[in-house]
Amino acid sequence: MAWKKDSRIRDAYLACESKGEHERLTTFLKLTYTSTRSGLHIIHIAAEMAPVAKVGGLGDVITGLGKALQRKGHLVEIVLPKYDCIQYDLIADLKALDVVIESYFDGQLFRNKIWVGTIEGLPAYLIEPHHPAKFFWRGTYYGEHDDFKQFSFFSRAALVLLYEAGKRPDIIHCHDWQTTLVVWTKSDLLKSCCLMVIDF
Repeated sequence: MAWKKDSRIRDAYLACESKGEHERLTTFLKLTYTSTRSGLHIIHIAAEMAPVAKVGGLGDVITGLGKALQRKGHLVEIVLPKYDCIQYDLIADLKALDVVIESYFDGQLFRNKIWVGTIEGLPAYLIEPHHPAKFFWRGTYYGEHDDFKQFSFFSRAALVLLYEAGKRPDIIHCHDWQTTLVVWTKSDLLKSCCLMVIDF
């Protein structure tokens, strides 16, 4: 069942604090790709998730759909930006991983710190860019003059995270305009089904 795997993923994160990067990735791959896995492995890449980062209906869709799929026996994971204004107190077991990924953007590589926690019973990765423009560290979710650049950066970093972690989901579910770039770049990094959804 997916809920058992979600618990095992969280426990594995907590147990791997002192392990090296290779050992951590190997541990998580064993959890995700067992021969007895039932259901699909679905990763949602989104800009919002209720109740921690919610502006409108998109946040409700991510949480509601994720929980519904989890109840059906699927392994569900969420990838979000780590906003400075996110409601951290609503994220269980939030911790930074001792892993830094580098993503290519505007002709150079930038480092990203990766955080993990559980939101409404769903395992979530939060990407904290180390970019000089301070992406997602502006006290707001949207409405910046460079929103397109921020979310283009996030989309690319999300795919690099999945690739570096050895994830091979059955479905990468992208939500709304913020993650549109994933659809165009995913073939370079992953061989998975990709579904684009525009939430109105």
